[in-house]
Amino acid sequence: MTLQTNIEESLEGEKQSLSYRIARIAADLARQAGPNGKLLSKEEIDALWGHTVSG
Repeated sequence: MTLQTNIEESLEGEKQSLSYRIARIAADLARQAGPNGKLLSKEEIDALWGHTVSG
C-alpha cells in the first residue's frame, strides 16, 4: 500500500464499521506474510515480547 492509499483508506474508514476495518487490516497483514507465514504459539508471542514463564 502506498501512503496515499493509506490516507484515502483512513478517511474512508470513518464511514466503515470497526469489524470491517479490522478484517481489512488482517487481510492486508496476511497478504504481506505471503505463503510462508505461520501462526505463532502463545509461547512464541511471549518470547517476542520478552515475557518469561515462571513456574
